[in-house]
Amino acid sequence: MTAIECPQPQGGWGWTLVLLLVCGGVFYVGAGFAYNLRTHGAATPPHVEFWQGLQGLVMDGVTFTRQYGAGASGGGSGSGSGEGEKAQQSGGLESKLLPGAQPSAGAESESEDDDLVE
Repeated sequence: MTAIECPQPQGGWGWTLVLLLVCGGVFYVGAGFAYNLRTHGAATPPHVEFWQGLQGLVMDGVTFTRQYGAGASGGGSGSGSGEGEKAQQSGGLESKLLPGAQPSAGAESESEDDDLVE
């Protein structure tokens, strides 16, 4: 009789990375719960304030990308006169990201200093 051998997996670094991420996540949560239990007397997740605010941060990022991402790249759905025009009318993406940037031509000129001077 001949012995039947199972083929050896040709694993690369992919499964090693997945395993490290899962083990690191389990360690992070477990150690965070233990630390918070010891220091605060309550078993709460680590960095609970961050995790509570993460949903709002993701929603802000999605909203920003929908408003300005499609207009800046020229893509997106629509007839071509949607987000791109809105971004240009409101001073363009550059003025939103860079505080000292000048509004693009034809845009309404609004300055934060105008609100402060009375």
